[in-house]
Amino acid sequence: MTTLSGGELQRLSLMTHLDAGLDSLVFILDEPSMGMHELEKNSLMTILEEIKELGNSVIIVEHDRNIISQSDQIIDLGPGPGILGGEIVCQGTLDEIKKDENSVTGRFLSGELQIPRKDADQRRRYTKTSDFLVMKDVSTNNLKNIEVKIPLGCMVGVAGVSGSGKSSLISDTLVPLLREHFSKRNDEEEEEFIQIDEIKGKISGWENLSDCIVVTQSPIGRSKTSNPVSYIGIWDNIRKLYAKQKLAKKRNYSPGHFSFNSDKGRCPHCKGVGLIDLQISFLTKIDLPCEECGGTGYNPEILEVKYQGKNIHEILQLTVSESLKIFKEEERILNHLKILDEIGMGYITLGQPATTLSGGEAQRVKLARELGRQRKIKTLYVLDEPTTGLHYNDVLKLINLLDKLVVQGNTVLIIEHDIDILSYTDYIIELGPEGGPGGGEIIALGSPNEIKSNERSKTAPFLAG
Repeated sequence: MTTLSGGELQRLSLMTHLDAGLDSLVFILDEPSMGMHELEKNSLMTILEEIKELGNSVIIVEHDRNIISQSDQIIDLGPGPGILGGEIVCQGTLDEIKKDENSVTGRFLSGELQIPRKDADQRRRYTKTSDFLVMKDVSTNNLKNIEVKIPLGCMVGVAGVSGSGKSSLISDTLVPLLREHFSKRNDEEEEEFIQIDEIKGKISGWENLSDCIVVTQSPIGRSKTSNPVSYIGIWDNIRKLYAKQKLAKKRNYSPGHFSFNSDKGRCPHCKGVGLIDLQISFLTKIDLPCEECGGTGYNPEILEVKYQGKNIHEILQLTVSESLKIFKEEERILNHLKILDEIGMGYITLGQPATTLSGGEAQRVKLARELGRQRKIKTLYVLDEPTTGLHYNDVLKLINLLDKLVVQGNTVLIIEHDIDILSYTDYIIELGPEGGPGGGEIIALGSPNEIKSNERSKTAPFLAG
């Protein structure tokens, strides 16, 4: 059971309930299409329809167009994300949602709004003389001693049904081999192929890369004082800015006085968290605002220092979009905030606890940090199912963000099922033909247009024209 994905476990559970023949139940599923190929989504909907026909109700939290379109009733929340949402925008059938001008979801479902498409001449071209990463003799997990060339300087999609070997090829083979290479000192000699004993495969072409960055949906921080501005690297600059104010200089405040992690200025009672854990039983505790600091996390005298009329706590309560005007004269701070705003993260607050960000939000914050860095080109960015939990509008912003990375001279490698993303890539590597022992082969290679004409491809029928 430990080798099954969340989606596989969810489908097993559904089949168990279907076999039991129970009725009058309410089934609640959160993103059941996560990690599923388009073919598998159809199978999922068949199971859910059978459960409904038994006399049960099925409630699905979902972004997938196919699943939403087959629902009897749709509830669309918004109108925006985060603090800009929290309302019922519309509710009704598919046709009713499509006609509602207030629904961004409906406008995507109707085709009024669309994910961008690439014509053949817009795709980045590669030839036999282009730079490639070459993987050889790869037999990790179910992979069948395969060889594959990954064109660099492109957006590359890795497709295939669940269990076909996508993660085995990229996450379990390519990434650890590259990390082995980049961990070596410059004076260490290296053979043409990188290989290490515990990895069943080898790669060449590594000399055409300067770095390998894996961007996951894992949290950007696990403590209550971790937040977006500390993660992207501008929290130090904000604290230095406050330390330069007249009152701060008069009182000899350093940037440390405005830190949650220093006793110089944080509330000694809550240690800068702004909350107190109240244990109300052996297994249950609740968070209450700290009475000493009023939930700010700072000593009162620290909050007397103002920048643009706001103290440090008030700054942290601003959204990214609101803060653009506040920091318009501070280029080192402003540049990173602009990137967050451009990728659709303008609604999060600067001091929002990292633990409250979703996986998709955390991933976009990570990408914003990478875009804001003065990084050398020829970096390989690896993403595993980056569209998980994203609305169409967020997918649109993600595509634009990934395209910027490629324009800067990097390579973006995406393990993905989302057809909009795959249709937009320059090159697709498809594994299969089935999952588990029936997979582990390269069944299709080429641009989306070339994949569409490949009879072996399971993804071809769904790719956009």
